[in-house]
Amino acid sequence: MKSILRKTHQRFIFWGLLDLVVTLVAIGGLSLIVATALNLLEPPTGVQKVGMYIWWVVALVLVAWRVAVFFVALFNSKGILERLEQTHPEYRNELSTLVYLDAHGDEVKHLGFSPALIKALRKEVEELPPPQWARLGLSPTTRKSLLGLGAVGAAALIGFILFSPGYTQKLVRAHLYGEQEILTESTFPVDLPGKVEVPFRHELTLSREGEDPYLHVDFTKVSPDQKLDLLAKTEGNEWRVVGRISGDNSNTIAPLSLSIDRPTQICFSGEEGLSTVCEVVPVYPPAVESTEVAIEAPDYTGKPRTMVSDSERIEAFEGSRIAVDWKTNGPVLASTLEILSPTRSVLESTPLVSEASETFSHRFDLADNTHVRLTLSDRFGQRGMSDVLHMIAVADGSPEVEILSPTREVTLPPDLRIPIKMTARDDIGLSTVEMIYRVDNGMPAGGQYHREVLADHLAGLV
Repeated sequence: MKSILRKTHQRFIFWGLLDLVVTLVAIGGLSLIVATALNLLEPPTGVQKVGMYIWWVVALVLVAWRVAVFFVALFNSKGILERLEQTHPEYRNELSTLVYLDAHGDEVKHLGFSPALIKALRKEVEELPPPQWARLGLSPTTRKSLLGLGAVGAAALIGFILFSPGYTQKLVRAHLYGEQEILTESTFPVDLPGKVEVPFRHELTLSREGEDPYLHVDFTKVSPDQKLDLLAKTEGNEWRVVGRISGDNSNTIAPLSLSIDRPTQICFSGEEGLSTVCEVVPVYPPAVESTEVAIEAPDYTGKPRTMVSDSERIEAFEGSRIAVDWKTNGPVLASTLEILSPTRSVLESTPLVSEASETFSHRFDLADNTHVRLTLSDRFGQRGMSDVLHMIAVADGSPEVEILSPTREVTLPPDLRIPIKMTARDDIGLSTVEMIYRVDNGMPAGGQYHREVLADHLAGLV
């Protein structure tokens, strides 16, 4: 009996320990696979952190479960015996008899069982055939899934340790440990400047034969047989490998390109370490951020000075003094004021500045409809332009007068008074309203014309 129990107990301990080791190896390999997938997919940093935290929770639960199973196999002999009875019904009578003998030895002796009988019963159990380990789940055939997963994990670990570059290992470790910034020191022979500015969507090209016009990299200390990985990182994402430069016998390095359309940190990595980190900042094409127009109408109108912001159509009286101020999104090296025809052809162009500036002004008297546009150019040769500003010159209209009553000839009453009702209006305002009239007195010479001021020093419309 003890032989069967001992073998079964040892088998449970062996497989429990093996399961624990295989689980640890599988978790290690799968952790590398998860971290590498996150590095390639480039989800936001928060998503990467949550993904790794969830994976670590699952991994810890699996390890805790395997540890618990191992210790149960190590200390719970009774449970192993019960499992043996459940999976091998043919052993049940013998096992139950011996369990009773072990648990109630004194009682058995008191009942008159001789030592020879007890020994015979024990020997009968010891001579039972070995258990079928597959029934107990203690054979390789019942552990195929776990062993296969362990093999995958072991292969991932071995491949990662033997074949991945040193910095790639550091990248993956950063994912595993949830680090944000892992580039703190540089011992690499290639040094990069701390920051450079390039045109928007510039193709950053790095090679040994030539240099990028905005970023100079000295490869003289890099031997032809070295391999350099270019790493890049944008805001909200982790570091990733975007390309590789490798040397050959002709002492050349293949060009490596990277499109820059947002602030990007870059560095080189190799077996020797890391280069310094360079922040590559794209400079967006020049554009107008805001437009303000000040309008000073002619003095005779009495209109106050008005301000109009960010409008493409502005109406003002003929003769108004116009002041236009533009503000750009960054320094502009050159700008030109263009006067356009209604069909957008350029009638006249005037340079405004020839040095870096962010504000531009133009002042003129509005004599006719005018269409104005500002063209911009920065130090990289990138061009931009403002929206067309349509200035509409409004002519001063003549005053309008309408007599509402009387509407026909009338006879004067005895008091010679006739009520007259009229309206007068003007687009700017009325200063004086006069009435010119003639009274027919029936004389051959006719009546005389008279002038009478009805209102004076008016403001606004009447």
